Amino acid sequence: MTARNLAAAIVLAIAAAFALLSAIGILRSRNSFAALHPLGLAGITVPPLALAAVVIAAGFGVSAVKGLAVVVVLLLGGPIGSHAIGIAHRRRRRS
Repeated sequence: MTARNLAAAIVLAIAAAFALLSAIGILRSRNSFAALHPLGLAGITVPPLALAAVVIAAGFGVSAVKGLAVVVVLLLGGPIGSHAIGIAHRRRRRS
């Protein structure tokens, strides 16, 4: 294992830890609105860390551009998911 692969593995391990902590936070939330905070944590921290791991492992090239595309989708999907959770909770309380 080269130093480059080791650095990428460390960055991915940190990203996985953030994702795991966020998932635990969502499961432990008292209500849907409280789950929005850990959801935002995962959407903001994990994608840039994953892109950093891709760039570290492969260098800036086609793989990095693909990784950047995934990060953009995830960063746009985080607020959309938070908004959907908020709307679903509000609609559920009305019924």
